[in-house]
Amino acid sequence: MLLVIIVAFGVSIYSFIKGYYFAAIASLFGISNSIGFIAFILASIYLFIKGQWVVGIIPLVLIAWNLIGTKILKKRSND
Repeated sequence: MLLVIIVAFGVSIYSFIKGYYFAAIASLFGISNSIGFIAFILASIYLFIKGQWVVGIIPLVLIAWNLIGTKILKKRSND
């Protein structure tokens, strides 16, 4: 959860500095348990459209990391 908060605030601060307010707000909604993945995906798409490739990929990497950790590694520990 700490990594999610760090990524959300980091992307949000970067987006506010660059003037991408939609991405900043969407990344802050990424902390939510219910709509967090969708908000991070929307922020990433917006940043990709604006040409911010490196910052845009960070939320997607976090989503992939969380899915790997919760689905694949948890399955292995239960076996």
